Amino acid sequence: MGRSFLLQTLSHTPPWVYAMFILLVFFGHRQSRGRTIGRGGLIVLPLAMLCFSLYGVVSSFGLVPPPLLAWGLGFLLPVALGVRMLTPKGVIYASSGSFLVPGSWLPLVLMMAIFCVKYLVGFATARDLPVIHLPWFIASVSFAFGLFSGALCARGIGILRSA
Repeated sequence: MGRSFLLQTLSHTPPWVYAMFILLVFFGHRQSRGRTIGRGGLIVLPLAMLCFSLYGVVSSFGLVPPPLLAWGLGFLLPVALGVRMLTPKGVIYASSGSFLVPGSWLPLVLMMAIFCVKYLVGFATARDLPVIHLPWFIASVSFAFGLFSGALCARGIGILRSA
């Protein structure tokens, strides 16, 4: 497994994956700067990443209870326990219904984590690696998808609660 394997893998990656990567980096970089954002804007990114992570589970493992349960547990953990911890310090609520949110690299890290997990599962599926069928792998990947999207949602909930 050398350089040619990596180049071959990247050359067989569909173009939409690169476009998604660039889009996520763009949105993640925007989150790194302080900005004013309305309630609707606070909901869009966490909801989009929730859908992307849930799509990752369903498209990889099917619409069956075990992976969905693992995803749900991963999602609920940061939402139930981490809202206060994941809320950025220094959020200011404006009377106009908008929020002044300080910049943070955390959303980019979480979005890239979801992207990387999806990419690796896609790679394993395309190569028909046996690990893709192992229960521990399915549970771990599903839990990770839920955990990362749950952390983004917990952050958004925390910001909204600061009103």
